[in-house]
Order: sequence, then structure tokens, then C-alpha cells
Amino acid sequence: MSSVSSLPPPPSTPSKKGTTAMSRVSSSNSQAQTPGEITNATPVPPGSSDRPTTNGTDGPRGDKADPRAAYEKHIRFSDLGRRLKHEGDVANKHSMKLASTGDARGSEPNRKKYFALAVESTIAFMTSFHLLNVSRSLQSKPCDPSGWSSLIKMVDYLSKEIRRDSRRYPPIFALVLILQAVAADEFIKSFSNFEHISKEEIFQHQTTRIRNWPTVREVYDTVDSSNLRADITPWSTVDEVCQASMRVIRQWCVDENVDWTPEFNPREATIRVSR
Repeated sequence: MSSVSSLPPPPSTPSKKGTTAMSRVSSSNSQAQTPGEITNATPVPPGSSDRPTTNGTDGPRGDKADPRAAYEKHIRFSDLGRRLKHEGDVANKHSMKLASTGDARGSEPNRKKYFALAVESTIAFMTSFHLLNVSRSLQSKPCDPSGWSSLIKMVDYLSKEIRRDSRRYPPIFALVLILQAVAADEFIKSFSNFEHISKEEIFQHQTTRIRNWPTVREVYDTVDSSNLRADITPWSTVDEVCQASMRVIRQWCVDENVDWTPEFNPREATIRVSR
């Protein structure tokens, strides 16, 4: 597949947890649950940075990454994702309230702001859960799929929301489809074997991937500006996905005059390494 500026989506906030299990906290009946807060960090044993990564998680190659630093960034981006999601939910509520009174002109700017914040929130959560598994892999611990599972629910919700406006905002529709496919893929990759995931779950998430990527190509055929097509493929890393997604959402907000200021910084998502 050529460098398809592509895909994915929103709701299911990573829930709070003291262990690897996630307890989901409902935000509102009309909105997706927020990938929850992760508390009680697992202590990182001394010297764990000398251990290799496992389960296919990308760590800095040829260097010794610090699992503590990765974990701290995981917490930071989880907090950012939660806050951005809340702000997006507020904008969406306001948009729906205005629409219900017949004020379509006042509703649209809030709807656009909601999509910008929802995508940025998804990117922050993706970075957070990726860094969590990098940290765990550096400690020779199994990856934790629970964050990705909760994010999938959030993105599924966002996907349903953006489908209603897919013809009005095709670049965002395609981007959400990409994020949805990537989240499904990362969830499956979080399992070192398939003993703890059902065949039904594997089939469900594989179906999402197989369905979304061709749709992204079709949507991008209708998007003239290359700046609004994310240069993402099914083989892109999480870092590459997040960077390309932010470039698109920035450009879209400029073109659409959206009242949005980005807070996610891809450079801060990198892991310091010690040589």
C-alpha cells in the first residue's frame, strides 16, 4: 500500500487501575468512557534498563532505554489524554445543545473543536499506552493490553460520531479510521501469545483493520490537499502515527479556522536513552 495518509477513531477512556485491570469510569450517557487514570506505578527494579524489549514493542534500538522515564511519560500523557477528552466532551455537549435549539451556525465551531480535541486525546492515549508497554518490556514484563482495550471503545465511539459528518470532514474521518485500526493492531500485539485473548476478539479486531485501510484509501481519493492526508501505513510505528496525525489535525484546524491550540508534543513522547 502506498504511503496512504490514513485512518482512525475515539471513545473508551482508559480506566483507573491499581493493577493491570482497568475499571472504567462513565463520563456521561451520551459520551464515550474515558481511558482511565493509571495509579500506583509498579516499582522499576534497578538495572532493568539493561534488559531487552519483548512482545514486539518498539524501544530505542541499540541503546539502553530507561523504563522509569518511559513510565513517567506514560502517566503524563495519560493525564493529558484524559483532560483533552473532557474538554472535547464539553465542546460536543455545547454543540449538541446549540443544534437542538436550531442554532446550526453556532453548533458547527464547537463540533469541529470536539473532533480536534478528540483526535488529540486519542493520540495522547496511544502514546501513553505505548510507553507503558515499552517500560514493561524493558523490565522483561508482559505487555498490558488493558489500556488499548479501553482506548478501542473510546475510538469506536468517535468513529460513530465522525461518520455522521464524514462527507463534511473527510480528512478527520480518514484519520479516525486510521487511529481505530492502529489501536486494534496494538491491542493484539500486546499479547505475547493467544492464551489470554479469544478467537472472537482476534477476529473482531482483525476485521476492523481489514475494513478500515481500504476505506481510508477511498476517502483520501476525495481529499485534494496532501497536507490533509496522513502519511501512515499499516506498518507505521506508534510514534510515526502520532506525529503524522498531529500534522493533519493542525492543518485541518488552520483551514477550518478551529479554535484549538495543540498541547500534544511528539518530541516529548520520545524516550531518553543512556549509552
